[in-house]
Amino acid sequence: MFDTDTNQPTQTAEPPQGWLGKILNKTVKKFTVEILGEDDIPAILGLQGKVIGTIPSDKKHHLKKRDEDDILCHMGHRMPVIGIKDECGKLVAQCFLSYPSRGEAVKNIGGYPLNDDKCTTAIIQSLAVDPDVRGHKLATQIIEAAKEIARMSGHVIVLAKVAQDNAPSTKSFMNAAFTKASEGLDPVKHYPVNYWQHNLYQGCTASPQCMAK
Repeated sequence: MFDTDTNQPTQTAEPPQGWLGKILNKTVKKFTVEILGEDDIPAILGLQGKVIGTIPSDKKHHLKKRDEDDILCHMGHRMPVIGIKDECGKLVAQCFLSYPSRGEAVKNIGGYPLNDDKCTTAIIQSLAVDPDVRGHKLATQIIEAAKEIARMSGHVIVLAKVAQDNAPSTKSFMNAAFTKASEGLDPVKHYPVNYWQHNLYQGCTASPQCMAK
């Protein structure tokens, strides 16, 4: 949405998660994208555990582990958890869309190339795809869904942090038109990371002139 006087993107009141779910409840082949709720938490934890179990011991940092309280906090601050389910309703992919403006509810964001005003930035975190359905480009699909939700809720930029040795995730973000914004070290575990960025409005950056009102 744009301000009619300045022709700049304006930040709107965030729509209810149910409304966003209806907008994104589209079927791609046999998979459906939707906003997840509290009833989905066991499935979220189950998918997370399955994916972590397949990651080699020296690469466990590729996925940020969440517990139930963390998920409830995330949802309670009206930040969406996005899921993809198969035709049987099984959760096969997920990611968390975090809003830095929500303060303590958003953890481990040190090092991100954030503007001083965090209201226009969203962050994709904890992206996981069931190993049994890899090859269907579900990572790219869920990133695209996260971009659309961020745009609908008035954000201008979407960021993601990817370990430099995580080639599959790097490829997924590049396929979703993200570009590398900067490099650094994870502030907690100190492994090398790349920060990826996508501008939702062409030609717009998180500069003061482009900030949502």
